[in-house]
Amino acid sequence: TKASKSMLSNYELTSDTITNSGSGYVSLELEKYYLTVTIQAVVTKLSGTAGGTVTLQGSNDGTNYETVPTSYVTKYLGLSSSASSTFATSNQTTNTCLFVISGSPFEYYRVSYTGSGTMSATMTAKLVAK
Repeated sequence: TKASKSMLSNYELTSDTITNSGSGYVSLELEKYYLTVTIQAVVTKLSGTAGGTVTLQGSNDGTNYETVPTSYVTKYLGLSSSASSTFATSNQTTNTCLFVISGSPFEYYRVSYTGSGTMSATMTAKLVAK
């Protein structure tokens, strides 16, 4: 069984807009256990000098989130991979990262983005589970 869905903001939108050093997130509830969960996070610069940090978070109650332990996560940026639940964005038009979670330790996942500097950017994320 597979699940493939866009993660949603707290306003039920498929993206969240972050300005300056503000933060935002998109999230999704998994309705059952999956062996592997892959989340593609995309930050798109709208204006200014974009930067900041994207963090993969998990929860079992949908309210209290924590950073997903790196023992569950492989992060893919381009051709390189590492065990990490975060990635730093740079002043590019688009920043993309894949997080692959083995063992699906949480029922809820969210991708949080905290901006830096004088900027505006949108964040989206898609989740595929199998």
